[in-house]
Amino acid sequence: MLAGEGPWWRRLNALVASGGASEALSRAHQLLDNWRHASDQLPVHDLLDRIYHQGEVLARYRRATSAALADSVEANLLSFLELSLTLEGGRYPSLPKFIDELAVLRSSRDEEAPDEGVVADAENAVHIYTVHGAKGLERPIVWLIDANSVTPVKDAYGALVDWAPGDISPAHFSLTSTQEERGQARAPHFTREADLLQREELNLLYVAMTRAQQYLIVSGSEAKNSQRPSWYARIRSVMEPGGDLMPPDQAPLAPPPAIHAPPAFDTAQALPEIGPACGQRAQVIETPAMRHGTLLHRLLEQLTPPAPAKDKLRLQQEWAITEDSFDTLWREAQAILGAAHLTRFFDPAHYRRAWNELPFLTANGDFLRIDRLVEFEHEIWVLDYKSTEAATEATLAQAAKPHRAQLQNYLNAMQALFPGKQMKGGVIFKGGLLFEISSPE
Repeated sequence: MLAGEGPWWRRLNALVASGGASEALSRAHQLLDNWRHASDQLPVHDLLDRIYHQGEVLARYRRATSAALADSVEANLLSFLELSLTLEGGRYPSLPKFIDELAVLRSSRDEEAPDEGVVADAENAVHIYTVHGAKGLERPIVWLIDANSVTPVKDAYGALVDWAPGDISPAHFSLTSTQEERGQARAPHFTREADLLQREELNLLYVAMTRAQQYLIVSGSEAKNSQRPSWYARIRSVMEPGGDLMPPDQAPLAPPPAIHAPPAFDTAQALPEIGPACGQRAQVIETPAMRHGTLLHRLLEQLTPPAPAKDKLRLQQEWAITEDSFDTLWREAQAILGAAHLTRFFDPAHYRRAWNELPFLTANGDFLRIDRLVEFEHEIWVLDYKSTEAATEATLAQAAKPHRAQLQNYLNAMQALFPGKQMKGGVIFKGGLLFEISSPE
């Protein structure tokens, strides 16, 4: 359709000029050319709004998308349009700067990316928001999830800036490295920055808690060792006698608004009857071996596509573990990834698609997770890492025996998602030793 060499836009121009373009290509050329010239004159939001309208973007995506995904796709398209107006307070009005900022968002961690669009504002539904997205909203029941996690403080290169609002220039600006290399001269500036970050965190916690009109439920997983208290720990401390959420001198900058009685809320009708407690969740004590296995799984996930390439030193700093411990993990991971007989599972040139830590729900309602799923042209491979368990060629079958039933369940579940393809599974032991099983065709 656009045969020849060179950029596609040049080839499209030549095809239209020669009169050989179809009606659809001629219309596309006219629209693209108009939008290209408008990009130098219109703000990003106005440009995208014109593209959405003239290109019938929403209607065309809806026709090309399955009915089950159409509402979600449309919500995300509208959310992207809104993002062009609200990103960083509108400080990226030009198209090149907006594209640069999108590139930064794509390279950031998942939790730093913009929120997905809200599919519908249904009343009889669970609404999921970030704390920032929930500002100004209130609900009778609010569930604050993952409140026991603490984002690690980055100890890496950056910039230290002390620039008060209204000042024409910063009072201090310097580049920073690791904590050991900061020195004492800048200690007051670092202290002030830490205080401001803590104040901002407490303000955000205040926003999260005050979204609830009647019930606030706070939950989180068991926390690892951390030097800073989590939101869950802060809230739990005030539930104890004599507890206080924060010292008076660390209260939020803005005074809390007057609290008015919420509207009448019939809990007998709104909430199902809660049965008596049936015991407590068992407290699992994590051994060093379990911790090592968890970290090795995580490292394999970080180092294998579709995950982006990661630097060894950066990973060690993010995980905040010793160099010796990380070196051990790195060697064990490389022993698996570098094994010649496993290359086809980790090199994108050998397979069609792959997923790491793939969650799925069984027909019985059980939530399970596959370590790695790899799709080839005619077969699907389910890989289960047992990389902290030692095995030899002689003991391989015996070592894999306890894991065969679970792996077979994974294969049975994936067969429904990939009909017509042969299902194969593998247990990968320490050093890259592989035990294979296959489902009947």
